[in-house]
Amino acid sequence: MKQYAIKILPRAKQNIRDLYRYIALELQNPLSAKSQARDIMDTIRKLSSFPERCRAIGFWDGTPLRRLMVNNQSILYIIQGDFVTVTHIIYSRSNIPDRLGKDFSQKK
Repeated sequence: MKQYAIKILPRAKQNIRDLYRYIALELQNPLSAKSQARDIMDTIRKLSSFPERCRAIGFWDGTPLRRLMVNNQSILYIIQGDFVTVTHIIYSRSNIPDRLGKDFSQKK
């Protein structure tokens, strides 16, 4: 089975940090924050095998953008060659096209 290298864009890393801070500080639940961040990172690691399993929800700069959900969060990623690049981590009930802006389109 083909294995893919995982890249996490700085924006996605910041999304995880922001989520962690929000849960730990605003909701005052540091244990849940740690668990949520760990679950997201564990799920990202699993994308090294068969990342095509998730359907595309649109296009990111012309490349199919896929979504994998974990704990009410959407891990958004693209596949390019031997790499899976995580672009964003966004709350699943968000308006994803609005959150992604001009780089996202639903048509190629």
